Amino acid sequence: MKKIILLFSVILLFACDKEDDDFHFFSICPNYQNCLDKETVTFIENYLDESIVYAETHTKAEAIAYFNNNNFNEEYYIFADELDGTTIANAVRPQDVGKNFYNYVDTETGRNPVQDIIQTATFSYPNSGWITYFYFEPLTNKIEQKFALVHLIKDDDGDYVIGTGAYVKK
Repeated sequence: MKKIILLFSVILLFACDKEDDDFHFFSICPNYQNCLDKETVTFIENYLDESIVYAETHTKAEAIAYFNNNNFNEEYYIFADELDGTTIANAVRPQDVGKNFYNYVDTETGRNPVQDIIQTATFSYPNSGWITYFYFEPLTNKIEQKFALVHLIKDDDGDYVIGTGAYVKK
């Protein structure tokens, strides 16, 4: 069993690099503690905590409007998703608001990050939970690995998930 797990890990960490096909080299950083510096982790935790307080002390509509119109910068922003996978807030990718990404597949890992975000937030509640996935990085305009801290917001107008994170710097 250990050999199978080791083999699977190696396959996940390395893929072929060929210019003429769909394969390319990628590596997956295993967890946020190894891949993000302590200052970044602390910032993310504090930024999400402040956003949770805002969401819990305002109506859902007010919180979503605030998250859509305010971001710390292009790297740090709050995103929000309905539990059906519809993006309801993303200040740096406003073109995604209103779109449903429930069936979006991360091409690097084959996983479904939106479903993972919803499950992580739901199962972690009342705490927040970390997740990793590959997504469009607004500063590089490339698909990059991201670590996000997500939290379920319980609201009379419908529960939703908020989160923020950082992309792995290579």
